[in-house]
Amino acid sequence: MPARCEATARAWYHARVKRLACVVVLVAGCAHSSGVVPDQLDKPALIRGMQPVRDPAHACYARFKVPGRVDVGMNIAPDGRVTTAKAIDQFANTPTGECVAAAVKSSAVFSPFKGREMRIRWPIVLQ
Repeated sequence: MPARCEATARAWYHARVKRLACVVVLVAGCAHSSGVVPDQLDKPALIRGMQPVRDPAHACYARFKVPGRVDVGMNIAPDGRVTTAKAIDQFANTPTGECVAAAVKSSAVFSPFKGREMRIRWPIVLQ
């Protein structure tokens, strides 16, 4: 494993001791990068980073029982952290939207990249 990935995994472990699954996802992402840090995250990297959000988002649906598509606008820092997440459109300022946005911010784990902070919009379907 590249030293950068090992150091990043250690930092995540210490920051989120209770989220060992996040460390596994991060290390797996590094292992596939062959030590090359991209300028921006591509679609497969975004999909991998959003996989840990599935269960917490489903918990939001189970709690509020509101089906639909929650579009989340988020900023991803170059170190892979989600710095902001907010439900937009029909779920903006709703308990369901706030729950899903919180799930994204606390659960998404992206690989580091070299470029500037990324702003993306991601759909999450609740059913």
